[in-house]
Amino acid sequence: MSGPDNPDHDCRPSAKLTRHEPPLLYNLELDPSEQYNLNSLPQYKQLLNDIQKIYLHHIATMDWAGSEILKPVDKSVEPCCKAGCSPFPSCCQCHRPMYNSLLFSVK
Repeated sequence: MSGPDNPDHDCRPSAKLTRHEPPLLYNLELDPSEQYNLNSLPQYKQLLNDIQKIYLHHIATMDWAGSEILKPVDKSVEPCCKAGCSPFPSCCQCHRPMYNSLLFSVK
């Protein structure tokens, strides 16, 4: 549940993205509540460098897909609220108010 009423303020749309440099590093097996950040310990320096390299490679090679929401609408693939109607698909106009009342009426 992510929305303005989420009890966790960090999960609300208004929350700001927090970038951690260096990234946070926890041993979840020994510290499941993430109380002890390990990123300042010298034995993890190489691991953090490796993580940074992998991250930069991932961002540099990311193939960002176009928005699905902005794609044109193809009415022929919409569900039909009048099964077996003719001529198909022009008879399937579920989004029109007169059909909405048929779809959502209480019987």
